[in-house]
Amino acid sequence: MAIGILMVRDLFREHSLIWVSTFRFVVAGAVMFLLVAPRGRTHLHRLFLGFRRRDMWKAMIPMSIFGPFLATLFWVAGFKHLSAGRAAIFNQMSTVFIIILAYVILKERLTTRKIVGVSLAILGSVLVATH
Repeated sequence: MAIGILMVRDLFREHSLIWVSTFRFVVAGAVMFLLVAPRGRTHLHRLFLGFRRRDMWKAMIPMSIFGPFLATLFWVAGFKHLSAGRAAIFNQMSTVFIIILAYVILKERLTTRKIVGVSLAILGSVLVATH
C-alpha cells in the first residue's frame, strides 16, 4: 500500500485529499462488486448478511462508510504533508490506538506483551518525530 500511495504522490499534492480518497473508495467498491458478482447470488447474499437487522441501518451504513473514509483521508494526508518515512511510522500508530481504545472502551485485558509492544511503538514514533 505504501508503494501505491508513493506512486500517486504527485496526484494528491495537486488535487483535494477528499477527491483522492473518494475516488479510491469508488474504485475499491466497484472492484469488490466485480469480483463478487460473477460468483452468483449466494456470494452476494453473504456479502450483505450484516444488513439483515434493519434497526441498525441508521448507524451501521453511515459509520461503515464514514469510518474507513476518514481513516483513508488521514492516511493520505500524512503522506501528503510529511516525508514518506515519518508518515509510514505515524500511520502505523493506529494499531497502538486500537489497543488502547479496546482497553478503555471494550474493557479488554492489557497483557504484559501488549504493554511492552505499545510502549515500544510509542517510543519509536517519538524517536522518529524528533529526528
